[in-house]
Amino acid sequence: GLELPREVLMITTGFRGGGSGYFGQCGAMSGGMMTINLLFGRVRSEESNVCAGELTKLYCQRFERAMGDTNCHILRDHYHITSDNDSCGTVYYTGAKLAVEVILTGHRDCANCGGFDGAVGRWAESEALASR
Repeated sequence: GLELPREVLMITTGFRGGGSGYFGQCGAMSGGMMTINLLFGRVRSEESNVCAGELTKLYCQRFERAMGDTNCHILRDHYHITSDNDSCGTVYYTGAKLAVEVILTGHRDCANCGGFDGAVGRWAESEALASR
């Protein structure tokens, strides 16, 4: 039910294939990082970026541990070959699942984060400020 601005959807278009077929960093992992930072990132330069940074790092570590790598080329070679439908569905699913886990429980690993409820409150505040 998260309503994302069309610009967010537009800027993520090229993530698939590790950069539209460049096969760099996994696009599914990049999407998870964006989601974490959408909720925990700073809006103003004077705000702390510690929470978003710690949760992003935690997410990347968990993603690499679960998938075996973060590089699209390596993941694609494995998951496309082993999937029934020649896709990275397993990578997308695992990346999304891990992002949700970090969003909901990452505050336990990062003392600077107020958890999901704090992120929702910050989101509402930033929306209110933007609409003024």
